[in-house]
Amino acid sequence: MRAVPSVRVENAVILCALAVGGCGSGGGSPDADGGTGTEVIDAGPDAGGCPAPAERSELTEHPGGVLVVGDQPGTVVEADPSIEYPPGAPGGALAYTAVPLVGGVPDQGGLHTRVALSDDAGAHWSFVAVANTADIIATPPGTCPPDATCSATRVHETSSILFDPGDPSEDRRWKLITHRYPVVKVAGDPEAKLFYALGHIALATAPLPSGPWSAPAPLAAWPGGDGQGAPFTTDGDPVTAGCGALGEPGAALAPDGSLHLAMACIRPPFDDPTLDIVLLRSLDHGASWQALSTPLTGADGACVGGGGHRVNAADIFTADNREYLIATPEAADQRLGCAVYPFADVAAGTLDRTGGAPQPARLLTLRFAADELVHYAGACTVGEGAPATGFTMSHLLLAAGQPLALHELVSGVRAP
Repeated sequence: MRAVPSVRVENAVILCALAVGGCGSGGGSPDADGGTGTEVIDAGPDAGGCPAPAERSELTEHPGGVLVVGDQPGTVVEADPSIEYPPGAPGGALAYTAVPLVGGVPDQGGLHTRVALSDDAGAHWSFVAVANTADIIATPPGTCPPDATCSATRVHETSSILFDPGDPSEDRRWKLITHRYPVVKVAGDPEAKLFYALGHIALATAPLPSGPWSAPAPLAAWPGGDGQGAPFTTDGDPVTAGCGALGEPGAALAPDGSLHLAMACIRPPFDDPTLDIVLLRSLDHGASWQALSTPLTGADGACVGGGGHRVNAADIFTADNREYLIATPEAADQRLGCAVYPFADVAAGTLDRTGGAPQPARLLTLRFAADELVHYAGACTVGEGAPATGFTMSHLLLAAGQPLALHELVSGVRAP
């Protein structure tokens, strides 16, 4: 098999840059608006012909305003959080990518998923489980340069956790969906090679967030990937037939009782792909999946600051029994916050639209930090029962004269 170029689905800069930089964190202080991490500022009205968001929140980097997971073993950087915290529940769960630090340097070949719990509406999170591991595998054909010595692992990234109380099997009521793909290290080269397009979307299940978690199994596959046996394949449905790969899954229990799974559809060429959001549905608690719709296109991102080519980092949540899609608009080497869209028709997988354009219920942006060189703000997640955390937003802070920092900001901005 010919090598497929590495596609940076989650973030084209963060982990590559972190491989040669340090990871910072802040101290603590309260918010001006009473939230638990970032100051929320009115961003003002929209301009142009696009429908204005019903609510706007501009966040700022704020001392202490980062996600902290207590009591976890080892030294890791937390990334890609996903929150499942139903309203009124005695507790909620947080899944996140754990990036191990080896000698202070992130090890991309060791990416795996961990789970934390909160019993105080998201004010504090504590580690409870390692849900999966980075497994040693044979180097995939075509990924190791001639005459080089290579090693490979299969890692997990961009997790999404959900609670499915109606699943007749108690051991499957908690579900964890990840992007699972090979990482290749070449002897003498400090930069690991990430082969997203050679991977698949995986599913693991458990009776509780603390586990025990099942071994991951392929959920969704595409031609050229390694998801043999997956119940869904992109080439089997016209909605996804043009997807060269899928990435950044975000899943939730929909108000009609089905499971919804939103993902980035990565349309080749991989060196400059178009990214749309596609939506899958399961009517049997994840045993099978069908493509439902393309609720958001890369062109739609132009209405919320993007370059009109890519929307990414999908997540789904419900609030007040209504379903919402979160997505991050992208421009060249930038992520520009998160837009929150209500679904108009859950069964059809369509969003509210005004004049043909999707109608955001909220737009979350991040104020540029002083001397910031690259603006990477997004992905976002939220749980209705975790107002103390509110929406989280990933932020790569690369500023002149400062060490590189990857922050998962907490806003205290409640869903939706």
